[in-house]
Amino acid sequence: MWMRPIFLVIVACFLAWHPVRGLPQVEEPQYLTRLKAKLFDERLITLGSAIERIESTEEGQAFLSSFYSDEEYTIFAPTDQAFKGYGLDSSNIRKENAYWLQDVLKYHITTGKTRLSELPPPRSHTILHTLYHNYTSAAPDARLDQTYGFLPGGDTRVLVLEKDVGDAGNALIRGDTWNVTTVDRGVDWENLLIQKVDRIIPFPSPFLTTLSEPLISTTPVGLTVSRSLINLLDAQNVFNDASGITAFLPVDEDVAGILGALVGKDRGLQGNMLFNHIINGSIQYSTDLLPSKSLITARGETINFFQNDTGTYVSSDNNVTANVLRTDVITSNGVIHVIDKFMANPDYNGQAAASAYSSAVQSASAAAATVTVPAEATATARQRNRASSSRAQLDLIILSTTGLMILAGVTILV
Repeated sequence: MWMRPIFLVIVACFLAWHPVRGLPQVEEPQYLTRLKAKLFDERLITLGSAIERIESTEEGQAFLSSFYSDEEYTIFAPTDQAFKGYGLDSSNIRKENAYWLQDVLKYHITTGKTRLSELPPPRSHTILHTLYHNYTSAAPDARLDQTYGFLPGGDTRVLVLEKDVGDAGNALIRGDTWNVTTVDRGVDWENLLIQKVDRIIPFPSPFLTTLSEPLISTTPVGLTVSRSLINLLDAQNVFNDASGITAFLPVDEDVAGILGALVGKDRGLQGNMLFNHIINGSIQYSTDLLPSKSLITARGETINFFQNDTGTYVSSDNNVTANVLRTDVITSNGVIHVIDKFMANPDYNGQAAASAYSSAVQSASAAAATVTVPAEATATARQRNRASSSRAQLDLIILSTTGLMILAGVTILV
């Protein structure tokens, strides 16, 4: 029995010399109080008030309390001026906005402490996973409303961060038509890095909306030919509603002549050529486009990747290779990579396409099983989730002319 006190003394000494990394050194109730005080000290008055509104709900309390942990996070904190740009300040953020504010906060928080000094050089970017998943709620300003779109399984939405070319000391969070800029070098507080930004980060746009934007300098009106082909195939809802989609879409300069020759001729061939640019059921960011990796398209064909000093390239089974001009254009349900060439693969392997989609669904389900999602959904989100569950009772429907499939209530590409 005399050994137990000695053991406890040894453990106590060990913990004294080796504290748990990142764990806030205050009790949980004090943690949130101290966090709000820190935000007020940093002149982030509106954000501090927003956290008070979030804290007014049971779900919000559970979410905020989860930061009292040994995990580290970065908060991209909108300044008071950023909130004012949408007519919001500490005086008019109301309790009824708590669920929307919680979603906004989740979209501004990433795992780990991301220091601007550690980012790669300008023209390179970093993918940061936020805490925001699929819940939606009404915004007090329509410009801040969330886009209806679902990610597969346990996937959370990401931010694309890169150093500012004009000021390498700052960084940009890049969207399809917007940039959010950091305004300082970040402040460490407990297990958080508070990084001020000059505006509220917009939620991602729907897939087809993004196609209409000037994604690179040579596409001032967007990827209009790809969008025209989607319209021709009556596949608009498929691309907007798919739960997890990766698209390699060409600039207009290369694809216009090819598609012009196909319009009005072979609808099935058009579908094959388009869907062989699509990965269905999973989201593959630039960090996933590795030389050792191959992907199966929504038409069952294989695409491979390689890299050299001139960039990243994607090649299809028909021996066409395209240069990836811009990666990681985030949409509400996936990602677009802009390429310089239409790969024009007309082949179709239904068995391979179905197998690839099944594997993607299984992987997403496994990932979702490891993620604990707080029950902070609004009534609107709960209704949408119930509707999604009801749609799962739908029978399998195959639209052979365009290669579209509705399976388990979710439209997919085959």
